[in-house]
Amino acid sequence: MKKVLATILALVMAIGLCSVSWATEPASVNSAETLQTAIANGGEVKLDANITLTSMLTIPADKTVTLDLNGLSITSAGKVIKNNGILTITDTKGGGKIISTGNTAVGVGDNSKTTIKTAIIESVEGAVITGYATGATINIEDGIFSASDNAVVAGNGNRTNEAGAERTVGNTINISGGTFNGQIKTPTYVACGIYAPWKDTINVTGGTFNITGGAGIVARAGNVTVTNAVFNTTGNATGKVGDSRVVVPCSAIVFDSEAAYPALTNTSAISVEGGTFTSEADAISVVKPEGEGAAERVSVTGGTFSSDVSDFVDSQPVAQRNNGEYVVGTSAVVSAANTDGSITIVEGNDAQLTGVNPGVKVVVRGSAVSVNGTRVTNDDVNGYTVPSRYYYYPTTDTKTTDTKGSPKTFDAGIALYVGMALTSAAGVAFVGKKRED
Repeated sequence: MKKVLATILALVMAIGLCSVSWATEPASVNSAETLQTAIANGGEVKLDANITLTSMLTIPADKTVTLDLNGLSITSAGKVIKNNGILTITDTKGGGKIISTGNTAVGVGDNSKTTIKTAIIESVEGAVITGYATGATINIEDGIFSASDNAVVAGNGNRTNEAGAERTVGNTINISGGTFNGQIKTPTYVACGIYAPWKDTINVTGGTFNITGGAGIVARAGNVTVTNAVFNTTGNATGKVGDSRVVVPCSAIVFDSEAAYPALTNTSAISVEGGTFTSEADAISVVKPEGEGAAERVSVTGGTFSSDVSDFVDSQPVAQRNNGEYVVGTSAVVSAANTDGSITIVEGNDAQLTGVNPGVKVVVRGSAVSVNGTRVTNDDVNGYTVPSRYYYYPTTDTKTTDTKGSPKTFDAGIALYVGMALTSAAGVAFVGKKRED
């Protein structure tokens, strides 16, 4: 039996060793030609040298490719990569780049899936773009992305594709991390972090957007949800984004329904649930036709902002901190109040603020709030200071006019305490007697 077990164990180990030896090694490439061939074959591809392309690198629709930059670079004067299949971009060494010196860096095709785990992607017109694609999924997890003269992450608002066929299905873009740097060179235009002109679903759960002379997000259709990210924008000018003649401001969040793009519907909107939004202009702007409400296009339920965003908040409290920032949301307002020692409620929306520290001063400018159970309104121009918690301090002073420490209150407390003590003592005595018996 022992020999049989030993034989089986030896076979298992041999199979394991064979599995290791049979594992496919990544295809190492050191030229444009070997890179094109490896991509056409699919599988894992690893750069072994810096490569300059003279034509666009295309991933076929039926191929799955993992591209490891390996600390090296792929450069092109035109478009660098278009993914029609399943593409994962990673960089096991760090510092690896995809560079377009004159156009876009990474584009996608219909029903493709692109995942960028980490990379440095530099472009002129757009670091990552959907182009005319429909049904594509783009996942951006980490990396550094830059565009020197257009949007960093961009869609396309055209009704038809390059062949003239109707575009029907939106794309999905998920951004969970990374740094996004946008600039502008073309006169009369402004830079942009995320450009959303189509019926795409865009989810931003992380990342830092640094946009010089431009807007953080410009949406003209689709649905954008921001739950946690940092948007820093500079500039007070207005300018064009994309191919619309309508100009937009350099706000962190912009919805433009004035442009009336083909994919715009009544439900197209931006939802802000959290994040930090800092702009020289208003943090949020809506460019709209006459008669349309701004809150129809942008809704805010949380976040920190450089200007008042109460026009876009329906059910949460909005408060201004001592440093001038505006915070939205019950927990954010309570945290800011306790940190600063005071808070100004711009709009309370009848929120219930609990856990506010004693001594914190609350001033209400707009609708009321409840602070630790006390309703506070704008009637009190001097504000409301949260009182200290009540503690009972007994005293031997027998003045009948005092409430705290009065004989009635004191005697009742002492009587209760003595009664409990006597009951406890009697119980102990009874138990002792039982033990003696």
